[in-house]
Amino acid sequence: MAGVGLIALTIGGVGIANITIASVLERIKEIGIRRALGATQQDVMFQFILEAVLLSVVGGSLAIVSVHGLTQTVTTVLIQAPYRFSGQNAS
Repeated sequence: MAGVGLIALTIGGVGIANITIASVLERIKEIGIRRALGATQQDVMFQFILEAVLLSVVGGSLAIVSVHGLTQTVTTVLIQAPYRFSGQNAS
């Protein structure tokens, strides 16, 4: 399980890195304007890192909620099997 989780995190990290690179390339003019108005390189970098973190947190939260809801729906409605989520199972 740990290996599968590690692979999933690696793939997710590569995806987020690609989205961040595309975002930087599309917003070169905006970065130039911010730098011309006095923003430091750290300010610009912090903006993109914050966007990547927010993307990760929101996407991960939506994935957890949707998978939990879908699993609960399938097990109770279609299969009629007991389903109980426990924090102990996740660790």
